[in-house]
Amino acid sequence: MASADVDEAVLREAARRAEGFSFAQVREAYILAGQYAFRRGADDIGNADLFEGVERVRQEGQIISTRVNGRPVGFEIG
Repeated sequence: MASADVDEAVLREAARRAEGFSFAQVREAYILAGQYAFRRGADDIGNADLFEGVERVRQEGQIISTRVNGRPVGFEIG
């Protein structure tokens, strides 16, 4: 699965949406994007796949960062 033809503006937007992510979270978003592309039978990761991967990681981060007694638990995405 390749994504060498991804437009620079798309990459900038994906990076903007992933602001505050750790390297591991960025990697997970890209892996998810690849899975989404695979499920739809595509040869390449598309823009929507990339954005969906970032959004999924952000949603999971927000769920994990539940607060207990006012203190964050797990990883918190700002």
